[in-house]
Amino acid sequence: MSGLALPVPVNYTKLGAEPLRTIAGSTFTGAYQQLSPLAFPAVILRFLNNSSVAVTISYDGVHDADVILAGSEFTLNIAANRTTNFFFNLPKGSPLYIKASAGTGSFYVASYYAY
Repeated sequence: MSGLALPVPVNYTKLGAEPLRTIAGSTFTGAYQQLSPLAFPAVILRFLNNSSVAVTISYDGVHDADVILAGSEFTLNIAANRTTNFFFNLPKGSPLYIKASAGTGSFYVASYYAY
């Protein structure tokens, strides 16, 4: 995966949130669909699947990374459990892709960043 996150010194004291990314289940095509790239380096991603179908997540649009079952949620705390004075993030500009069959309801991605 290109653009791997680099360690950043821990000197941030606030948490910011990007606008919520939403896609309607009725627009799922069975192929990867790109959501808007990250505007800030993400330290937490939260996936909420309020659709009627399982949704596959990818960070490159080619390889499946995770599956979020219908009616469930998953929080990826990228900066948790650090063992040094640094934390890790998913870099600014990183794309997010989802793949699912058409369904009902919506799928949401919340992205949080440190500043």
